[in-house]
Amino acid sequence: MTEIDDKLLQQFFEPARQQQIEDNGFTERVLSCLPDKSIQLSHYWTAFCLAVGLILFVVYRGWEPLIVSLVSLARMVSQNIHPIPFFMVLGMLGCWLIVDLTQRMWRLQV
Repeated sequence: MTEIDDKLLQQFFEPARQQQIEDNGFTERVLSCLPDKSIQLSHYWTAFCLAVGLILFVVYRGWEPLIVSLVSLARMVSQNIHPIPFFMVLGMLGCWLIVDLTQRMWRLQV
């Protein structure tokens, strides 16, 4: 039933789709002058949510459970980590950092 309805609608609107009304670029000029409300509204909504989140974080002292969780995580990691793979990873990261910094400095000189 919906396929038949879709075909009937397409047939009905086909002449309107082919018709063009000349406005000498009026529509484009008007649309380019209008402010984009959705982007502006999005910025306001983001700022409002950020402010509410920050206020709630301060009011309910959100840093306390955050610090407790980070200290607990650090203790757990420090107790269960084997030093050899840890230092291997640190060495690899250090080498990668040195190579990356060298490449960036080389690009700045050229």
